[in-house]
Amino acid sequence: MAIIYTYPVKASPAADDLILISDSADSNKTKQIKISSLPSSGAGITLTTNDTSGVATLTGSVLNIPNYTTTGGTPDTPLNSVQFNNASAFGGSANLTFVTDTLTVEHTAVIKGQGTGNPAGKLKLNCEENSHALTLEGPAHSGGADYTLKFPSSAPGNTQILQSNNAGQLSWITTPSGGGGGVSQVTAGSIIPSSAGAPLIVTPSTGNVVVTSARYVGGSNEGHVPLGGTNTTFLRGDGTWVTPSSSGGISFSGTTVNGIATYSNSTTANVSSVFTVSGNKLSAPAGSLADPSIEVGAIGGLYAASGGILLAHNGANAIGVTSSSIVNYKLTQFEAGLKFGSAGSTLSRYEEGTWTPTAYVPSGTAPTVTSSNGTYTIIGDICHITFKIVVTGSSSSNAAMMVGGIPAAAYGDSNNGEKSGGNLFVNSDSNTPAHYPSTFMIGYNTLTMIVQGGSKNSATSPFGLKAQDVVASWYRPSGGTGITLEGSSTYKLL
Repeated sequence: MAIIYTYPVKASPAADDLILISDSADSNKTKQIKISSLPSSGAGITLTTNDTSGVATLTGSVLNIPNYTTTGGTPDTPLNSVQFNNASAFGGSANLTFVTDTLTVEHTAVIKGQGTGNPAGKLKLNCEENSHALTLEGPAHSGGADYTLKFPSSAPGNTQILQSNNAGQLSWITTPSGGGGGVSQVTAGSIIPSSAGAPLIVTPSTGNVVVTSARYVGGSNEGHVPLGGTNTTFLRGDGTWVTPSSSGGISFSGTTVNGIATYSNSTTANVSSVFTVSGNKLSAPAGSLADPSIEVGAIGGLYAASGGILLAHNGANAIGVTSSSIVNYKLTQFEAGLKFGSAGSTLSRYEEGTWTPTAYVPSGTAPTVTSSNGTYTIIGDICHITFKIVVTGSSSSNAAMMVGGIPAAAYGDSNNGEKSGGNLFVNSDSNTPAHYPSTFMIGYNTLTMIVQGGSKNSATSPFGLKAQDVVASWYRPSGGTGITLEGSSTYKLL
């Protein structure tokens, strides 16, 4: 459609003003219309916002747009903070800011993963041209564990690398020496490099790896160990293989076969013709008491003499062993006792000594003792005693004479036959013939005797107390200038 003719611009066109136009769809080809009949005249344009809608109308050449408002709010403080929805209002935080192309997040920024089967959270750091990047990716979910890596507070030094302890604390350490390098696939003629320059070479013909040298670490001669020694060479501290004869190594003096070599100096070992080793046997000279063949410090040693082996101590024989006997030259103490034969009992005690017999009564006053002495010998659980006691007077109750103070307690259960007896071989009581022995019994810690008598002081047989003689006046000892009692007993210890 085109305008056929125009007239000077009218400041305010009226609705009845005509316009001549060409219309290709009409057979007359031209037509006139009024301004008011234009299709847009009186039509509305609907404007829609988030909260308010209105209708815009065209009146002549004027487009009328109704008033409308929007909802929202004013951004929250502080300045440069990233705004967020804070209960349908703007919110801001000083811990999340954007200033001059720098986004600052205080404490923690969480980069989430994309769910099962998708990548974990990633932090991507572009280069300055944004053409390539370094990407840090979180751990796989299958690990099932959280962990923290904390960087060290100091900057790294030259050739330092990071290492972690079991708490995730990272620290800078010097790069370890040795090792390193390698190839993913070994082919014939390949050289597997190492940081020490000691190569592993693959031979072209077989594909085998040939180690030309290996690295050892430590000491002043740290370096490479050549792998080429033989049974006639030894490895020096500088990492070289040499033969003893041509390099100042150890040499041997002496020609004794199987002789023991002892240190002489830095290059010589003396071979002894006295001490030799053959198979599992060590041979040594016989030696003597003054010069043992095997010396232990300056105290003594071992030597052979008179068909036996002797142990010397401080210049004297201590123990001798022959094919038929063991000779003990010194006192031997057996802490655990002595046992004879596999089925024998252990003899754990032997003791000798003296004891002092005492006059004893269970009640009343005991006789007066003018002198007493005794001896004892204990072997195992058997004790043998001898004694002599001289008493005057008699007990206040005329009780049987009892002697106390025995050196070791005796069994005293007469029901089981464990009470022992003894003999008086001296009894000077005037009522007892001196040439007849008297007996006594011993139990626990006393021996008890009733002085024998015949029919009073007669020599009529039988001697010994009779039932009719057991009256209080015949219990002894009694009165006089002194009664001597000497005896002995062997009894079983308690």
